[in-house]
Amino acid sequence: MALPPTWSSTGSRLVLTSKTSGAAGNLTVTSSAASFTSSAGVDAQLTVDGVPVDSSTNTVTSAIPGVTLSLGAADPDMPVLISVEPDTSGAATALQNFVDAYNAVVGSINSQYTLDSSGNEGVLAGDSMLQTLQSQLLNMVTGSVSGVGNYVNLQSMGIEMQNDGTLQINSSVLSNALSTDYSDVQKFFQSTSPQGWGQLANTEMTQITDPTQGAVALDINGLTQTNDDLSNQISDFQANMTQVQQQLTSQYDALDTLLIQYPLQIQEASAQLASLTGATSGSSNQG
Repeated sequence: MALPPTWSSTGSRLVLTSKTSGAAGNLTVTSSAASFTSSAGVDAQLTVDGVPVDSSTNTVTSAIPGVTLSLGAADPDMPVLISVEPDTSGAATALQNFVDAYNAVVGSINSQYTLDSSGNEGVLAGDSMLQTLQSQLLNMVTGSVSGVGNYVNLQSMGIEMQNDGTLQINSSVLSNALSTDYSDVQKFFQSTSPQGWGQLANTEMTQITDPTQGAVALDINGLTQTNDDLSNQISDFQANMTQVQQQLTSQYDALDTLLIQYPLQIQEASAQLASLTGATSGSSNQG
């Protein structure tokens, strides 16, 4: 990247600055018209718990998972002790995001059972899968675990069930749990032996949302099959109606032709009757 010329005691200067930091951003300038003074880029080098780490910037994210190191002045002879504390703010945000997502799903389900201005429920109110899904979600968030610490269910740490099935966070209770007993909160969600609530909930949700055998997928497949069957029935019915229409049209055309012929046939019949009547009268007079 070329910067605008700058002025110094010796006149103007052209400054070239690499967009890439560290050793990878070194520039090579070849020119016979001017002389250049270069300053080579250098990677930041540090040792974390005896392991050498090389970074192209002074912000290091790869040394310790989940930890960002911001490097200051270099001092190889000065060891730095890093103390990592639980990210309670991040945990609270993650739990709030979970509650918001859960409430969105429950709110959508509840809307199917809410009467509209005409007194009608949603189109899925009679779908048994929706009732099953609602029951599974409620059982999941009210379920308890044991052997993972001081917290046995969501309510014990301040995530409380409301009358409509949605969740609400009691901020003071959750904040106290995260600040004073973070390890047990972590165990409640992440323990694998015994399984914590997070592991059990993940298994439950995976089964529900399985793309082939999950309750939702099976219901969608069933509704799709029903829709296809109804579409085929409608197509067959329309084909039958078209055939019946053609038959009725043919019959109407034949009837119309007969009705047009009837007056002529009646006239011919009348003429024949008249001639027969004249012939009969003549025969009587001669006798």
